[in-house]
Amino acid sequence: MANLSAEEFEQLMSMLLNMQSQITGLTTTVRALIESHPDREAVDRILARQHLRLEAVLGASTAPDPTVSTILSLLDDMRTIARRGPEGS
Repeated sequence: MANLSAEEFEQLMSMLLNMQSQITGLTTTVRALIESHPDREAVDRILARQHLRLEAVLGASTAPDPTVSTILSLLDDMRTIARRGPEGS
């Protein structure tokens, strides 16, 4: 990887912090949905659709990317929680 200038480094750090906050927000939102929605199967279907949409948008070429794998794993974990219910988490 090429050396980054101070400005490029700051931009990258800003983007990473933004992404981290978005993932935290997503996790919080999904947990709230799981806890408040009476139909766990419906939540599971919603998360399954989001998983498929994300895979479709990102494409097969990004599948080996560790960040993409982490995000898809997060969705899978949320589906597991949705199936069990919040009390099982």
